Amino acid sequence: MNLVQRLMGIFSEDLLIELTKSEVSITSFSNGATVKDKPLIAVSGEKNKLTVEGVGAECQNMSKSGLQFINPFDHSRSFVANFTYAEKILRHLIRKLLSNPLITSPRVIMHQLEKNEGGLTEIEERVLRELALGAGAREVIVFQGSKINTSVDTYQAIKQRVDVT
Repeated sequence: MNLVQRLMGIFSEDLLIELTKSEVSITSFSNGATVKDKPLIAVSGEKNKLTVEGVGAECQNMSKSGLQFINPFDHSRSFVANFTYAEKILRHLIRKLLSNPLITSPRVIMHQLEKNEGGLTEIEERVLRELALGAGAREVIVFQGSKINTSVDTYQAIKQRVDVT
């Protein structure tokens, strides 16, 4: 491990992101802090110039004229229906959890908890990886399996399990 990687490790966090169509949960491995919210985004404006008005549960009480409410994780055939808005929700929640400006890009485990029967395709894994990277992650693991307990497991232990398979 070089000096830059060691320094990034000091000023970084390891996060677990669990995704369902009704909730996004982000948990820190280091201190157990968790942010949970509805995967909902409110946008307004013209089709080519949409403005994000709100993210998560705060959208439920919005009543401004012309608002569209979108759940980017709710689609009949695939898990991610709208990549751009899914990325915005993840970025918003990561910033909410990591409020310290000294914290650099986190290492992230992406764990899709729904629509994963029979495993994820390469495309689905890539979508999850790209979502995390676009939301600010510096390293991403796409995990398939039972729920992860962040007070017992570590990022490195999960990475070793995934690398073995």
